[in-house]
Amino acid sequence: MNSNYGHALNQLQETEARESMRHGRNMFRDDVTQMLGGGHSIRFAPRDVIFREGEAATTAFVLRSGMVKLVSYLVNGRPRIVRLYGPGSLLGISGLVDPVCEHTAIAVDDVEAECIPIRRLLRLRAQNPRLYALIAESWYSDLREADTWITQFSTGSIKARVARLVNHLSSLTGSDHQGGAVSLLTCSEMAAVLGVTPESVSRVLAEFKRNDLLHDVGEGARERYRRNVPALQAIAED
Repeated sequence: MNSNYGHALNQLQETEARESMRHGRNMFRDDVTQMLGGGHSIRFAPRDVIFREGEAATTAFVLRSGMVKLVSYLVNGRPRIVRLYGPGSLLGISGLVDPVCEHTAIAVDDVEAECIPIRRLLRLRAQNPRLYALIAESWYSDLREADTWITQFSTGSIKARVARLVNHLSSLTGSDHQGGAVSLLTCSEMAAVLGVTPESVSRVLAEFKRNDLLHDVGEGARERYRRNVPALQAIAED
C-alpha cells in the first residue's frame, strides 16, 4: 500500500471513529469492527459461558444483542456480578494487557456477538496507534463504570439500590427510549449485583409492583415492566 494512501486512510478511520464515539457506543463498536476487517458472528443461549476466569484471553467480543454478566467468585464460591454489558459493548478487551481472563462472562439471555481476535487488536497498536488509543479510551470509559458500580449498588438502603439497578438495566438495554419498559434480571442475579439476599430483592420488587412503580407488560422470555420513572428516580436518589 502507498504510504501516503495508508496515512490518509488511517486519518480517515480515526476521524470516523471519533465521530461515531460522539454519536453513541453502538456506532463506535460497529465502525471499529468494520475497520478491523470484521470478525465472525457467534450466538450464545441464556447461561452459556462466553469465557471463564483463568482461561487464556484470546478473543474480544462486540455485543450485537442481548446482555452479558461478568461474574467473580468469592472464596466461599458465591458468585458476585461485577459488571453488566448490553448491546454495543466491547467485552474481553482486557486481553490487550492481561493474557488471562480475570472474570467469567455468562449470557443472561440470547446473545449475538462479533468475535475479534486479540492479536488483531494488538496489531492495530503498531499499524494505527491513534485508532488503538481511541479503543483504549473507550475501554477506559467502561472501566470507570466500576466506580459507579460501587457508589450506586453498594451504598444506601436496599430499596434505593434496587431502584438504581432497575434504572441502570433500562439504560443499559436502551429501554429508556421505549416508554420506560425494562427487562429485569432474576432476584438471584440482582442480589448478586447488590450483595444482598434474593429474598430482600424480592420483597422490594413486590413493594414496587404493589405501588405501581413497576407494571408487568408481559413481553418476552424475561419479565418486562413499565416503569414509573419519576417515582423510581426519587427512591434511587434517597
